[in-house]
Amino acid sequence: MSGQNVVVEPKALPALHRNQRRFLYLGGAVVTLLMVATIFAIALSSIRDYHRQQREIFQEAGTDIDALLARLKLQHRNAMRVFSSLWLTQQPWLQSVGAPLQKQFAAQDGQLLIQVDPPNQPWLILGVDTTGLPDATQAAILGLAREASTLAPAARGGKPGTRAYVYDPLGRMFGIEGVDTEAQLLGALHVQTRKQALERLMLADDRWQREAVHAMGAPAVDNRVAPLFLGHDPLTGEPAIVEGLRLPFAPDSGSRAIVFESLGQLVESLSPPASVRLVSATDETILGENQAPDVHKADPALLQELHDHLPRHHGPVLFSKGGMYKVAGTLRNADWTLVRLYSRQQMLVDIGHRLLPFLLVTALILAILWTLLLYTDRRVFAPALAGVERVYESEALSRIIIEASPVGLCLLDPENHQPIMENDVMRGFAADSAEPPSSLYARLAAGAPAKPAGPIAGIRPGNWNSSWT
Repeated sequence: MSGQNVVVEPKALPALHRNQRRFLYLGGAVVTLLMVATIFAIALSSIRDYHRQQREIFQEAGTDIDALLARLKLQHRNAMRVFSSLWLTQQPWLQSVGAPLQKQFAAQDGQLLIQVDPPNQPWLILGVDTTGLPDATQAAILGLAREASTLAPAARGGKPGTRAYVYDPLGRMFGIEGVDTEAQLLGALHVQTRKQALERLMLADDRWQREAVHAMGAPAVDNRVAPLFLGHDPLTGEPAIVEGLRLPFAPDSGSRAIVFESLGQLVESLSPPASVRLVSATDETILGENQAPDVHKADPALLQELHDHLPRHHGPVLFSKGGMYKVAGTLRNADWTLVRLYSRQQMLVDIGHRLLPFLLVTALILAILWTLLLYTDRRVFAPALAGVERVYESEALSRIIIEASPVGLCLLDPENHQPIMENDVMRGFAADSAEPPSSLYARLAAGAPAKPAGPIAGIRPGNWNSSWT
């Protein structure tokens, strides 16, 4: 405004410095917070991806094991169809093939070893009480056994570790694969007679049938093929995948075949190998953490968690307890539960390895950012503010000099000829001038002398001057 001084308060300098630093570091803090939030979001996404990856590993392992079990079932059914077809449509031929074998069988006191091709497993056929079976029927059974020794390995895929035995529930005949002599069979079963051996095999089948009934909720004998379940090879005691089949031999008695498949096939089916556990319907662990067949009673705590979180024939589900995550679900082709276990610690380690590049890049960017902010504050803004502070100090000193001067002094704006700074003497002179102050200041700015209309109190005539910018 005209006739007033424009005053810049020196107190504004500390506030300016303070606000400048506040906005500078606040901006850096916002950028830092955004980058940390980004890393946090990436970490959360990585956790979700890790859980999804574990579920995919679980599903792939379940698919592989289910495919193996389905293939075994198909192989067993194909073999059963072949033998049923031979028995039902080729009786005369089977009797002609088996007639010489029946004579050997009778001559050797109801014992016969059949091995057509040495690489194939031998079949030991034993008779317990064959008085109720006609010679023609015995010949047909032995002829079919001869064909089975040739066709069965191919029908079952020729997998090693496979064994089967066939028996007549009426206790008349039975045969077992992979045994050369009766003494070897009796010693392996720890019995003294053929009848005891047959009872031991039938007893084992009864137990497996009960397990199948428990697993499926329906009598297995009502079906031509019972479900797959966990058992042990009666000769070696090794755990095995077991399936029971009803065969057409001596149809009045419902002859049965029990097939054992090596558990090692479960491990071989996992591609790529996955760390999973397999729990049977009888609460036994089939595959352990070392991915080797390891049948033993499952951990009660794990069984309780499965019971609490996994309804029957439902899954997969994810649950956790005590820092351990578990993905579990039942298989389609057996009443077994597949479990994938992984720890929170392992998850954090794996995610940490994935996030390490992001963390290093973020740390480098933040280090550069804050280095630039500190450099800007100390090397750019601080010197500039110090220069402004010196200007303010110089202006304050000039103001003191002008105010203390005994002569009229003023500092004029050359654009609008308004006083920027003036002392009391000059203000009194302008007030006592005969012309308006604006005209006075205009003439002073143009360098023209001006004389007061009369004496000014305390000032001798001629004791004045002008200055302009």
